[in-house]
Amino acid sequence: MFFPGLGRLFVTSGFLEGPAQVVISDGDRALVLAGLSEVPAGDRDGVLEDRDGAIVVPGMLEAILDELPADSLPFASIERFEIGGGEVPARLYERASARLTPNLHVSWSPSETDVVAQGPLSAMVGRPGAVGYVIPGVEVQAVDEDDQPVPPGTDGILRIRSALCVDHYLSDPAVSAQVFRDVDGGQLEPCEFINVESEFAAMSVAIGASAAGARAYTATASQGLLFMAEAVFNAAGLGLPIVMTVANRAIGAPINIWNDHTDALSQRDCGWIQLFAEDNQEALDLHIQAFRLAEELSLPVMVCMDGFILTHAYERVDVPTQEQVDAYLPPYEPRQVLDPADPVSIGAMVGPEAFMEVRFLAHAKQQQALQLIPAWASEFKRIFGRASGGLTHGYHLDDAETVVVALGSVLGTIKDTVDEMREQGVKIGVLGITCFRPWPTAAVREALAGAKRVLVLEKSLAVGLGGIVSNNVAASYHGASDDVYTVIAGLGGRSITRGSLHRIFAAAAAGSLEPVTFLDLDHSLVDRVLAREREHRRSGPIAEGILRDLGVVAAKIG
Repeated sequence: MFFPGLGRLFVTSGFLEGPAQVVISDGDRALVLAGLSEVPAGDRDGVLEDRDGAIVVPGMLEAILDELPADSLPFASIERFEIGGGEVPARLYERASARLTPNLHVSWSPSETDVVAQGPLSAMVGRPGAVGYVIPGVEVQAVDEDDQPVPPGTDGILRIRSALCVDHYLSDPAVSAQVFRDVDGGQLEPCEFINVESEFAAMSVAIGASAAGARAYTATASQGLLFMAEAVFNAAGLGLPIVMTVANRAIGAPINIWNDHTDALSQRDCGWIQLFAEDNQEALDLHIQAFRLAEELSLPVMVCMDGFILTHAYERVDVPTQEQVDAYLPPYEPRQVLDPADPVSIGAMVGPEAFMEVRFLAHAKQQQALQLIPAWASEFKRIFGRASGGLTHGYHLDDAETVVVALGSVLGTIKDTVDEMREQGVKIGVLGITCFRPWPTAAVREALAGAKRVLVLEKSLAVGLGGIVSNNVAASYHGASDDVYTVIAGLGGRSITRGSLHRIFAAAAAGSLEPVTFLDLDHSLVDRVLAREREHRRSGPIAEGILRDLGVVAAKIG
């Protein structure tokens, strides 16, 4: 399966010709364009004179265009504008060419490997399936199911080889283990890196390692988390202190690899503690705190960080010293361990006579975490010199009549929007949720005590109901449930712009917002689908029909 290249794009794409690059994150998407409105029209081109390239995903490109002043002209100084991480609709190409720069390029790659093909987007418009040309240093061969080469123009399976692709990942476990163990010429000692065949196996091995008395860690995302779901529940039920990074991404179908919170929130009741990072510094810090929390309570902990937005972004972080970590994190002493000298059963059958008590104790430990998390966040600040973690964090809450509640990286964009609305005299604030499980009822209720209305912006959807986070917020809010608004945003990586947030926040403050709102939903696309279903019994797949309506540039090397 071919997807637009994003992850490796940030590392390799566009640097072949050596122009300066600007990487735009979702929370800082305007490229300095936010300041362009203050620059005379004749000087705008010069604002970008030392920034002759950029790397964005299509949603970010659309956000940039939305924030451009109405009278802006294309920027001749942008020599190369690289797009990856999503298919480019024809309408977006036309709009970007006219408003920003004609120098638009795309990069494509397999989902989890390096960039394979690049080329000017202008050469692909009107060529359905085209994605550019194979880049230097990459070998591509099309083969059939019997691994035999197929002639040009024939469908087949792509075999790819390059210096930037991992070698021996599956074919040679010994070599693979050595490759992954090497870090800047050093070793991950005393550790063991274990290759497994699937996400389910990854969590199963982590369970075994933890039960044997080792510190265990793994990572996953999206469908991978669902694949290990049975073992995820087992890890919590067994009370094993495993730490896992979840790079939050959407759940198919249709196929989507971009960010939202559906994966982690689908496991919200599995028994794991769930912590959400706002930025990469907090993601780093939460992992350190997660091990202490997991090992004290003997419960597993997920550290959730937004896929692509955080996982594939460059951000300067303060990496702590080993001495700091040792001062914060006690030596590992598991509460349970398989020991031949003291034989026990871990994971025995438990019937109705005791199952409820076991589950109650897991719940009680989660409630205990509500006391430990703030205390250890304070200790973390004392040792590391920065505030990080905790249950929640407020922003401009003292006099806020409207409070926006959210979790994850979108909080940065929300805070920027709130700052702008504050300058206009709007009494609005932000409540960021760091600890989603256990749910911090008391902390949320206290933070929202002065609010007249609450808007919960969440990157997830309980189909048939609406909000997931908002239901938790409503249960914690002292006011009427009618004063809690749900805004579903960013599903499947949809960009969340300050302009859209301004509109939705203003509507909430005016009391004109619907109870459940889908931010920037394209109603015309929805209407087309519904019209087809009314007119034809066999109306076809919904997702593919919408892509045809959009005129999306498809994917094929040529």
